[in-house]
Amino acid sequence: MFAYVGIVSGIILSLIYSIIIQQIQLIWLISILFPVIFLSYPSLYKRLPRLIQDVLRLTMGVFIGVVPFLIIYQNYLSGMTTVIVMSVFWWVYFRQRQIRKRHACDKCPELDLPEICSGFKEQASAIRLYEIQATEFMYRSGRGIPSPQIRQTPTNN
Repeated sequence: MFAYVGIVSGIILSLIYSIIIQQIQLIWLISILFPVIFLSYPSLYKRLPRLIQDVLRLTMGVFIGVVPFLIIYQNYLSGMTTVIVMSVFWWVYFRQRQIRKRHACDKCPELDLPEICSGFKEQASAIRLYEIQATEFMYRSGRGIPSPQIRQTPTNN
């Protein structure tokens, strides 16, 4: 939520204060961007209080909203440097996340069992219940393939 608010805020600030955006110096961007990126590193980020996490997301969102305007207003060096730094951060972040996901269940004693593990049973049952309700809704609204009960009813000619 805070990232989206930041993006919208960055766009609005860029439109209102376009003269200031044109004059942003690279050193100003770096002095704000690097601490945000450093504190957003997954192993540090998860230890921070919720308020600081929200501020980091808001700040990153503002950067995402401002960067296109930096490039549009011909502040190419600042805009492209910010894009490169943020791209490297996202690449590192997603790589860390993939590694964490890949090894999330490594030491689980239920890993070799043929059924769903206890950690996912509640989620799986909720998904099945949703599928049933959504399917029935589609059938009742006439937008889905009729259920076998409906197909077997005689038609009126």
